Amino acid sequence: MKNKKSTLLQSVIITAAIVFGFSVSALAEANAEEQHFINLAGFYKADKAYAFPEEIKGDEADLLTQLDGKGHYIFLSHEAGVTHDDVVNIQNNLLRQSSGEFEDYGIDCNFGVMMKDESGKHNGIKVTGHCKAALITHSGEKVNSSAIIKPVELPDIEAGQAERWKLIYQDASVVIYGNAES
Repeated sequence: MKNKKSTLLQSVIITAAIVFGFSVSALAEANAEEQHFINLAGFYKADKAYAFPEEIKGDEADLLTQLDGKGHYIFLSHEAGVTHDDVVNIQNNLLRQSSGEFEDYGIDCNFGVMMKDESGKHNGIKVTGHCKAALITHSGEKVNSSAIIKPVELPDIEAGQAERWKLIYQDASVVIYGNAES
């Protein structure tokens, strides 16, 4: 019995060392890669007739100011330390019981980030993904949107450059803008 306990303890220690070693190795590899900030902003269309611009210059406050009255923000996300093949998840949910039934409102977005070409060289910052929105607008309209976001390159703002937000998705109800910071 003593020998089995000793063997089991050795197995646990070896397994922990392997797992910890891989974790430290993966962390060191991620830290060695080029890291960026990814900024994403989603809005529902308050003014359906408004032609949302392909690009908005300025920071987050400028983005919100320019879209004031035209779109109401659903999310504004600033992700730090993003590297190639990371996935940015944005979820917000409201679950309600009404008339004995459940109602589910919110967003569920997943954005894959690509920064390298097939040879492993840096090739801009692109996002692709899927975003679902089930919302009630300020006017009481129910919005249901399911967006497939095709790969799109984000403007990469380096220190000292003016920020720009690029329109990366639009349908009848929802718009999404994004940019990156080096």
